Amino acid sequence: MKKFIFLLIFGVPCCISANSSVNAFLLAAQAEVNELSESSSTGTHMSMAGSWLDEAQFRFNASEGNKFDTKEREQSYEIRVRPKAWGQHEVEESILDLRSEQQNYSYNFALNAALKKRYLVLLAYLEQHNITQYLFNLLALSTQEAEFIRSEVMTDRFSAEKFFDAVEMTEQSEGLAILNLARLNALQTQIGVPLDTADSQGNRI
Repeated sequence: MKKFIFLLIFGVPCCISANSSVNAFLLAAQAEVNELSESSSTGTHMSMAGSWLDEAQFRFNASEGNKFDTKEREQSYEIRVRPKAWGQHEVEESILDLRSEQQNYSYNFALNAALKKRYLVLLAYLEQHNITQYLFNLLALSTQEAEFIRSEVMTDRFSAEKFFDAVEMTEQSEGLAILNLARLNALQTQIGVPLDTADSQGNRI
């Protein structure tokens, strides 16, 4: 929890300009779940008539030859309906309600899973952003130290050992900073926020 709060305090302010991209990244989870839900939906509601009737028949009785006749008395129409048994409609409605609840549960479960996955990406992004910033700060400090020691090369205070240690630290810091910047850029590409560069990281120091 402390780590999460630290990331929010120190990571979010530098990402305020990317809020719209982050929102779109999170909303994409809902769009994915909606698409899956629509593709698997088969319809859970019956028509008003069909839900009450067990069977409906329409019959037409015509004159000889089964052809329409101008004499209405020789033609007849018949509609037969058989209502469902007492209580059958209520049982079917209960089943549909239960199915609807199950679908809602499945939808919410899928949405929470999709959002959790994206929140983890955002947390990884914030953590990587802070690590990268720290390494570029370390690179700047080690570079300044190496330059300071080099400036004393003509004095008695100059130490070759300290100078080579500072140069080695600078090279290691630079390698780690570039590596972590690449990791940060990969997460930024996944989320859809603007990419950081070595110059932009240096400007924050």
